[in-house]
Amino acid sequence: MTYLTSQKHCDFHGFCCTYEVITAGSCEQGEALDHGYLDRYGEAVDEAYDSHWDLQDLSRLSGYRFEGDGAKVPRWLTCEAGISIHRPDWCTDASWLRVLKLLGWSYRY
Repeated sequence: MTYLTSQKHCDFHGFCCTYEVITAGSCEQGEALDHGYLDRYGEAVDEAYDSHWDLQDLSRLSGYRFEGDGAKVPRWLTCEAGISIHRPDWCTDASWLRVLKLLGWSYRY
């Protein structure tokens, strides 16, 4: 039996990435001008299901400065380009910390 769907879209082991566009005007109102999910090519998509990035996709973001959500093991990281990478539910702390290290993030206070 042959399946035409790629493995990337068959499993749910990827990383969900979101984006926010913040302008001076939207910042004054405490809101983002636009937000949503990104596919692995950086294009906006409607569903989290379509936003599964793998480690190779994430490695393209390794040059950016990242900030976590304040926890030692953050649930997500946001880079200066306005992209957030969310920790999948299946990912252990140790695995997630290795992903964070790949991106250049480290716990700092």
